[in-house]
Amino acid sequence: MHGCIGVVGLWLCVIDLREHRLPNRLTGSLCGALVTLALINPGVGSLTGGVVASVFTAGFFPLLALVPGRGLGWGDVKFQAGLGFYLGFVHPGWEIVQVMTAFFLGSLQGLGMVFSRRGSVRDPIAFGPWMMAGVCLSIIWAQSPEII
Repeated sequence: MHGCIGVVGLWLCVIDLREHRLPNRLTGSLCGALVTLALINPGVGSLTGGVVASVFTAGFFPLLALVPGRGLGWGDVKFQAGLGFYLGFVHPGWEIVQVMTAFFLGSLQGLGMVFSRRGSVRDPIAFGPWMMAGVCLSIIWAQSPEII
């Protein structure tokens, strides 16, 4: 699962940085691959935790996608469904840390753009890389007691 999320997640980040979109064929394939891998190896994590995390975090994102000004796109919602499932399966509860980290890092980029006068509050930000950074930091943080 780590390899799948790493390869496809990185690919989606590159596309998001270039085109400011997350294609359905990749976000849907990621979700399908993660669920398949979870069903093949049920003893590795919590299938229930993955589904709950996916529904909870991806259920929150459409509210932000419907806000006027289009803060998030539907690709971000679908990408979060896969990321939430992954984190909920591997480390239930850490999907909340991932979402908070992604929004914190994205807001830092937005503030940096505004204060450096390289952009305005209306300029789009590729949010997929920040979502993926949130996953990486959550996994590192969750694994740190085992590493130390």
